[in-house]
Amino acid sequence: MHGTETWAEALATLTSPGAVLVACGFAALLLLTAISQGRGPFSQRLRSFDLFSLLPRWTFFAPNPGVVDYHLLLRDRLHDGSLATPRQVPLRPPRRLHHLLWNPQKRLHKVLTDAVQSLPHLSESMQARRLRTSLPYLMILNHVAALERSPLVASRQFVIVATGGEVPIRQPGILFESQFHRFETAGEQRSEASRPTPSPLDPRTAPGGAR
Repeated sequence: MHGTETWAEALATLTSPGAVLVACGFAALLLLTAISQGRGPFSQRLRSFDLFSLLPRWTFFAPNPGVVDYHLLLRDRLHDGSLATPRQVPLRPPRRLHHLLWNPQKRLHKVLTDAVQSLPHLSESMQARRLRTSLPYLMILNHVAALERSPLVASRQFVIVATGGEVPIRQPGILFESQFHRFETAGEQRSEASRPTPSPLDPRTAPGGAR
């Protein structure tokens, strides 16, 4: 009898109003999660109401897997006008054993990789003048300009190239090619440093002042 009473108490607990309410809540969450996995308008509308991201999304297999490798190259123009041989800029540094425990540079290289991948797409929908002031463009330019260069280099350009990766399903192609950006010479830097900074109250620079 004692075992029968134990089972009866367990069944009573499972069929209590609170337990039924919790079960219905989980069932509804499971149903909404299954519906939100689709791509139709109803699924998109359902996800728009999910303000707190309570509905998970599973993408074990990406619908459009990445089949392209992105490469960043730079090319220098010398003071005599000739062009140097393009060279590749590594997006991922060589791995070391201590990187298993400490690798703070990983985030920086991840940001650079994302910028390289996003810039070709931005170039399709953005004017060239605005593109040169976009964040991905400036990030790549700053990284490339900081790399070592010869005193003979006058300007530098970066190029983004796509290849087929491990499975060569496509020929290498240029996705984006920047303009050449000129380096300041030592004389220009000294001239800029020696130039007097106008006072905010200088009538020659104040709005409406004398010209």
